[in-house]
Amino acid sequence: MHKFLLTGCSGGGKSTLIEALAGRGITTVPEPGRRVIAAAQAAGSDALPWQNLSAFLADALELAHADLARLKETAAPVVFDRGVLDAAVALRHHCGTPLDHSFRGAFPYASCVFVAPDWPDLFQVDAERRHSLQDAQAEYRRILTAIRELRLEPVFLPRTTVADRVSFVMNAIRSRS
Repeated sequence: MHKFLLTGCSGGGKSTLIEALAGRGITTVPEPGRRVIAAAQAAGSDALPWQNLSAFLADALELAHADLARLKETAAPVVFDRGVLDAAVALRHHCGTPLDHSFRGAFPYASCVFVAPDWPDLFQVDAERRHSLQDAQAEYRRILTAIRELRLEPVFLPRTTVADRVSFVMNAIRSRS
């Protein structure tokens, strides 16, 4: 499978890495959660994590599935910034939804999952990221637990420059494609 998930700690440099990978010609998909927030704010909807978490998570899960469907026939590698796994972990934690219920069948990405560790020096609260570093680290631990439960292969990103992270991910993709 050539669909790779990039997950991990909020504020760990995932979106910056996704932008850099796109700049190197890799097909990438931006984070569903941030797109849901932007759409909800533009529409005046309450599907925001700080207003209606259940609606936000449902929308993020639907968008992640839509991203997968849109790129179903793509033969080249695709890297997704967060996705179904992240929404599934949050739905389980906040709503009690069983993890496998969110997948609608088999795990939809490669079993090799890129994981951005917590990186306190990078973490910043912004208009779309209103939670604390401690909340981000708790979410990160839940994601790692789910990765272990699903018997996936976590590939931890090094805490290094963006260029080095790009090389690391591209080499890992090449070795698995």
